[in-house]
Amino acid sequence: SQVRICPRVKELVDKLTVASNALPSQDTRPGLLVFFPGIPGCGKSSLFGNSNIQEVLTKKCSKIWDSRNNNLASIETPFKDRQIIVFEGDKIEGKYWPHILKRRLEQSSSVTITDKNSTPNAWDIIKEVSEKSKAVPLPILPDATALSTTM
Repeated sequence: SQVRICPRVKELVDKLTVASNALPSQDTRPGLLVFFPGIPGCGKSSLFGNSNIQEVLTKKCSKIWDSRNNNLASIETPFKDRQIIVFEGDKIEGKYWPHILKRRLEQSSSVTITDKNSTPNAWDIIKEVSEKSKAVPLPILPDATALSTTM
C-alpha cells in the first residue's frame, strides 16, 4: 500500500526544501586565532590604532604578492573570503577569552586577531578556544630588536 500525501503538505515540503537549499552552507574550514604572547611594548597598539584596520587587513589578505610580475595580484588566497575580526582587549567588557570563544563559535572560519597581551596563564584558555572553535593558533612574536628595547 502506498502512502498518500496531502497536496498542501507536499507543496509546503517543496517550498521548505527550496528555501533550505537557498541558505548558504556552513563554512567548515578552520579559522585562525592570532594572539600576542605577553610581551608588553611589542607594538600591538600601533598595529590596531587605525580605526579601519579590519578593512585594511581584508584588502591586504585578498591580494598576494605575485613575484613573477612584481606586483600585487587579485588571486585566490586562503583568506580572500574570510571575515577578519579584531578584538581590542581594552574595549571588551567582561571576561575577554570567553567572549572570544563565543564569537569564534559564531564565525569559526574567520581570522580572529586578539589585541591583548596573552600571558602564560592564558595559553591554556587560548588552546581551549582554538580547539573548540576549530582555529589554528598563531602567536605573533616580536623580533630581537623589539625585545632588546622593551626588556
